[in-house]
Amino acid sequence: NVVLETYYDPGLKKVCCKEVAPYDYIAEAHARSRDETTFDAVRKWHTKDDLKAAYPEQEAYIDGLASDEYGDDRRRSQMPSNRLSTWTVYQKNGDYGVLCGSKWLWKGKLPKGAEPIQLIRFLPLKERFYGMSQLFPLLDPQTLYNEFRNFTVDVARMTSNPVWVVPWQANVNPDDITNAPGAKVLYNGNAPPPRRE
Repeated sequence: NVVLETYYDPGLKKVCCKEVAPYDYIAEAHARSRDETTFDAVRKWHTKDDLKAAYPEQEAYIDGLASDEYGDDRRRSQMPSNRLSTWTVYQKNGDYGVLCGSKWLWKGKLPKGAEPIQLIRFLPLKERFYGMSQLFPLLDPQTLYNEFRNFTVDVARMTSNPVWVVPWQANVNPDDITNAPGAKVLYNGNAPPPRRE
């Protein structure tokens, strides 16, 4: 699945289209399709200086914001200093704007009929917003492959490390034979060695 955003770049003076990372796109909670959601939002990262240059009337507000963090509790990453995230929110009624923290930095109106966000799904499914990913059908074959590969490796290790049959009279310490996973079998040297029938 991929999300594409189409926008006008005033610096380049042309319409651009770029891919949006999965974690940088959100839609209305619990929506089962794009027809049900009332908005799309795309996250972007900026330096504070870039934001102040783009929205000079919001300079005091931007200066008062702390740098953003991203990640989870297990692996939390700190953004470089003075980095802020903004959400470009596109609403179905044609309104859109740039949201930073809890405040709108700018609001505007989309041209009639414009669809700046396109969600391209590998396999659309009814009542599943993102459909089915390209990797999902590969999970079961990968699991089976892993099981058979582990089985093959276990057999190779057992074959290359057979059971050691050592008479007591040889005074061999079983701990000296360390080729796992072969077992060590000690027996009385005055009797026939044990055999596997």
